[in-house]
Amino acid sequence: MEECRMCFKAGRAVMIECDDCLGGYHLKCLKPPLKEVPEGDWICGFCEARKLGKEVELPLPPQGKKRMRTMREKLLSSDLWAAHIESIWKELDCSFWCRIRWYVIPEETAAGRQAHNLRRELYRTNDFADIEMESILRQCSVMNPKEYAKANNEGDDVFLCEYEYDIHWHSFKRIADIDSGEEDGEEADSDEDWNIQKDSDSNTDEDIGYEEESIKNLISNLSPAHQLAANSRKGQFFGLQKIGTKKIPEHVRCHKPTELERAKATLLLASLPKSLPCRNKEMEEITTFIKGAICDDQCLGRCLYIHGVPGTGKWAQSQLEKALHLLNERFSDGKKTGNKDDRPCILLIDELDLLVTRNQSVLYNILDWPTKPHSKLIVIGIANTMDLPEKLLPRISSRMGIQRLCFGPYNYQQLQEIISSRLKGIDAFDKQAIEFASRKVAAISGDARRALEICRRAAEIKDYHLKKLNSTTESVSLGKSLVGMAEVEAAIQEMFQAPHIQVMRSCSKLSKIFLTALVHELYKTGMGETTFEKLAITVSCLCTSNGEAFPGYDTLLKVGCKLGECRIILCEPGSKHRLQKLQLNFPSDDVSFALKDGKDLPWLTKYL
Repeated sequence: MEECRMCFKAGRAVMIECDDCLGGYHLKCLKPPLKEVPEGDWICGFCEARKLGKEVELPLPPQGKKRMRTMREKLLSSDLWAAHIESIWKELDCSFWCRIRWYVIPEETAAGRQAHNLRRELYRTNDFADIEMESILRQCSVMNPKEYAKANNEGDDVFLCEYEYDIHWHSFKRIADIDSGEEDGEEADSDEDWNIQKDSDSNTDEDIGYEEESIKNLISNLSPAHQLAANSRKGQFFGLQKIGTKKIPEHVRCHKPTELERAKATLLLASLPKSLPCRNKEMEEITTFIKGAICDDQCLGRCLYIHGVPGTGKWAQSQLEKALHLLNERFSDGKKTGNKDDRPCILLIDELDLLVTRNQSVLYNILDWPTKPHSKLIVIGIANTMDLPEKLLPRISSRMGIQRLCFGPYNYQQLQEIISSRLKGIDAFDKQAIEFASRKVAAISGDARRALEICRRAAEIKDYHLKKLNSTTESVSLGKSLVGMAEVEAAIQEMFQAPHIQVMRSCSKLSKIFLTALVHELYKTGMGETTFEKLAITVSCLCTSNGEAFPGYDTLLKVGCKLGECRIILCEPGSKHRLQKLQLNFPSDDVSFALKDGKDLPWLTKYL
């Protein structure tokens, strides 16, 4: 039974489990103590403090007592394994064997643990093995989502499994879809087949007597020190003994991820890092702003604008209308709510420039909410454009305020620290290789996503070469398993010499001017798209300023159509006209990398 993290005692008192660290606590040991288990998710105070960046010191056990890890903790750290017993049989030496199907934790998959994975989540695999029953420790419950949602008092050894993981193709499939497909494909057996199977499996007393006699002879031949894994009675097993006394061989268990596989998983953009280095100063400014807005049980309505280069996560806008209705209902009336909702509310809006409409009414309503009495609302807006407030109407920019925070592009030391923090505890990269990738990305854009993608691709290239070499030779030296300069260089060549970059480099002069004007226009407006009319005006200004002849609207429209056919730009569907919307299909960094060193039009560099 699991012990309380505070008093280090078990007992029968009611305990509550943290949904983050899975630690157990007595209700009376919490500060403040709880009278009953709250509904929904519950996070302990240690995890909340850890998320805020504070140093956490867990209570130490009493002197002379050592805290023992539970089997659930060992399973989730890959020290134990879970499996489903498919069948059991008895060998001639009276030892019982079973055929099992392995489960894996998310960390053992190629994708690694993702943000949506629950702490108790497992994956069923298509990996089978035959092991002795003496290797089994005890039973655990692996449930589907419906059963798991109802499991309130089922103990500590309860886990969730919703997907099956293919160890060969590294793919996932919902178990419910697999089971439904098998049920549709199966045909019911006839009664005649059942009768034949029953007759063939039936044993006479003579057969049972002969089997008992053969078992006795085998037992007499065994050494006296051998203990049976189970008692036997007429071919049936019961009363298993000496459970967990044998260790499973390493070659039976599906292999643990190598250093390179762990590196590939942790360098994925979707993987959630434990910390965000190199942004301590900015985080302190945000914290100071929020603390200044909340003081002496009063919340002063304020707005903060955060801008910087691309590199932060973008939020989905699927629930925008519903959220807008609820927020408008709460803050527009200016009435004081009850004590239940009498708490400050922080509204964080990523990609704020996407809310800019023709009359800018959406932004006006959002920024007007903090000015309402008793609203207790703090708005933090995030966008890539530095001068977005200056492009808004005066009534909106005045409500946005003057407080701004700039997230500048990363330099190579910061990128190197970000990559190293992700690879902490994983010896897969050479330090010079990480520095080379960081310097290369810092010289182009300073985008941390690019640096992570280059390193992940370099790890994939190295892993592929090692596996190919391992298939031809028996062993590979450990010194050659580190990702070096050659793999990083190959990954950079793949990323910056992609087909779309080659198309940009080999296109006509007018197409290069067209793309440069499009990047310049998008950067100037801070929007993700522009119209053909505005782009044509920008092209005309660029050509006039640098001694190039303006080709005219018809020729420019044909150039845009060719770039659209190559999928370099995306055009609004419909008839081709001056108000047709255009946007880049690739990051602007790719356009800058492809065109900035062009010898035919060197003046393009100052606009990129």
